[in-house]
Amino acid sequence: MQKVFDRAVARHKAGDAAGAQKLYRRILKAEPRNPVVLNLSGVAAFQLGWKKAAVESLLKAIAIAPDYGDAHFNHANVMAQLGRREEAVESYRAAVRLEPRNGQALNSLGALLRDLGHWREALASYRQLLALGTDGAEIHNDIGLLLGELEQWDEAAVSFRHAITIDPAYARAHYHLGNAERAQGHLEAAAACYGRAVAADPDYLLAYNNLGMTQHELGRMAEAEASFRRAVAIDVDYAPAWVNLGILSNGGGNDNIADFERLIAKPDLPVADAVGLRFSLGQAYERQGAQAEAFDHIVIGNRLKREASNYDVAAMADNFSRTKQVFDAAFFARHAAVGDSSNLPVFILGMPRSGTTLIEQILASHGEVHGAGELSELGAIANRLPQRIGSEQGYPDCVASAGDELWAELGVGYVDAVSRLGPNKSRVCDKMPANFLRLGLIHLMLPNAAIIHCRRDAMDTCYSCFSLLFSEGQHFAYDLAELGQYYRQYDALMRHWHAVLPGRILDVHYEDVVNDLEGSARRFVAHCGLEWDPRCLDFHKTERAVRTASKSQVRQPIYASSLGRWRRHQERLQPLINALGPLAKI
Repeated sequence: MQKVFDRAVARHKAGDAAGAQKLYRRILKAEPRNPVVLNLSGVAAFQLGWKKAAVESLLKAIAIAPDYGDAHFNHANVMAQLGRREEAVESYRAAVRLEPRNGQALNSLGALLRDLGHWREALASYRQLLALGTDGAEIHNDIGLLLGELEQWDEAAVSFRHAITIDPAYARAHYHLGNAERAQGHLEAAAACYGRAVAADPDYLLAYNNLGMTQHELGRMAEAEASFRRAVAIDVDYAPAWVNLGILSNGGGNDNIADFERLIAKPDLPVADAVGLRFSLGQAYERQGAQAEAFDHIVIGNRLKREASNYDVAAMADNFSRTKQVFDAAFFARHAAVGDSSNLPVFILGMPRSGTTLIEQILASHGEVHGAGELSELGAIANRLPQRIGSEQGYPDCVASAGDELWAELGVGYVDAVSRLGPNKSRVCDKMPANFLRLGLIHLMLPNAAIIHCRRDAMDTCYSCFSLLFSEGQHFAYDLAELGQYYRQYDALMRHWHAVLPGRILDVHYEDVVNDLEGSARRFVAHCGLEWDPRCLDFHKTERAVRTASKSQVRQPIYASSLGRWRRHQERLQPLINALGPLAKI
């Protein structure tokens, strides 16, 4: 049978799966338990489209020879092709266990684990592949992507740079390095990376789109528009670039309504693109005074976004309740005078769209202040806290288990992290709005840090949230009733913080800033322990990166046109008005 086997393998290698399969079956009639032939027959059967026969043959080979690595590897390949990914993972693992130097199995296992979201396990597979001597640009790029998923951006950047060293014209690595730089707030470096990506691949849509977003954040409006226009010139149906052009318009120039309407009519439009285009149409029609059409599109965009969200109203309400229960007056009395004494951080918090970006821009115009934007550091500290103190309870319940010495340690770590963002500055602003949920943690870690709470009319705040598509998070904002409920819980929590930490928080009302810029600015500059700097009044001239939805507005002088904007749609906002109750102040 050896000669028959050799002929079968030769035909198989030549691409004649049908001819090979006839010979494999001839052998199997004589040797039905031959695992090598069963394995190859399974591969040929799959190539011929005989899926059931392929799986049966490969499983039989494995049952007869459990230590036969090739059979496990081929079974994994078939399972992956059939979409049975968890089974494929187990077979790839078996193949690697039996043949640790099987680079194909390691690479396939890593790719599959990555697709399943098992970042750390995928990373281990790719690193094992590196240890075998595989050192191509692609694998370093893949490792960088996994490190990015784990938010280990420094290490991710190292991997992308390694890929670029191997292949300087590798456009994807330049693009992904740009994403890593952007995630760390290094916007100039990110823009340069995206520029190199499009130089290597002039038709790289994603790179042009991200280059445009970065240029917008840097205040380079004309360059941003050119990048987005280049993207839609490459692919006129590329919705993300059209959406970004809509964001960039901000009331001036061409609102691109015809293109938005053309794209929204496409039957196969992905939901994410449909959401973005609906919000863009809403804003464009509102700028043109077509209020009914504007609201129609905004409602549809919110509905689509809410349908795709897993926002849990009850879980959020429970989080608010537990936060107040844990951080009560007695708790702060028991844990007085803990934390680090630094006054470097300034926390600007409140509801989204309440003026946090404006307040930070005014403060960042002061010569002694750096505006760091919306930092995720405090949220990460809260998320890691249970593991840090060995508690089975989540945050905030785990706080009671922590020793007082931990708060100073966490405060020092936070100050060290933010001080690198604004070297030689006396204050560094963290304007993550959602830090109002973690205000108790701020006080424990940094009792001398300034806290500025931005307030704005409830209806204006909520309508502004509802009319805007956030880049991430804020899942409470996509249903009017849920938005009103969330606002009431936020308001109650802020009243709680004022009660248990009297005098600790400065409330700044957006309307006061609009009507009396200098008086308001002097007040919150003084709250930060700083002397007055007249440059704060020319905040719109300050050149700095702004990465929030207000990045266009803060580059303009103060304007009052956003006050009372919700009244244009009052009749259609009744679910929000009902949910807000007395806070609506109609």
